[in-house]
Amino acid sequence: MKYKKQIIFGLILLIIFSAFFLKNTKVNRKIAKDLEIKIPYTLYFYYTDSHGGFLGDGVALGRAELKDKDIDKLLKDPEGHWTKTPIPKELNTMLYGCESYHSDLAIRLAMKNIENGYWIYIDRFGNKREYLKGEEIDRYTNNYSIGLLDLDEKRFYYIKFDS
Repeated sequence: MKYKKQIIFGLILLIIFSAFFLKNTKVNRKIAKDLEIKIPYTLYFYYTDSHGGFLGDGVALGRAELKDKDIDKLLKDPEGHWTKTPIPKELNTMLYGCESYHSDLAIRLAMKNIENGYWIYIDRFGNKREYLKGEEIDRYTNNYSIGLLDLDEKRFYYIKFDS
């Protein structure tokens, strides 16, 4: 048993590494399932989620730095849900706000105006999942998921909003 300390130390390192890796992939799987796209398991997300409490209302926000190979993997969408920018006015208002509508989602994600990229908008009103492309985004209820891919900044943004 002269290697007992080394075996214990190795097991502790394995447990710590596994816990860190599983935490990251759990977020990736959650985002991939919600947007119905493939998210590389190697992406590390800044992620915050305020869901909970009354009826699960809240906001989940995620941001990841991308490499070129990550962008290629994200854009491999067999269903073709990604839409090329420009972002429609209605979605832009949800993200950045306007005179009559306050929104801090873009600020909280440190997101600049995306001119070159792709976006996905999923309306989850009434337990339905509907991919919307433009003017039909304007709805008074706020249960939606958004995926944004900024090709200039090489960043991926995720928003899940439930009210």
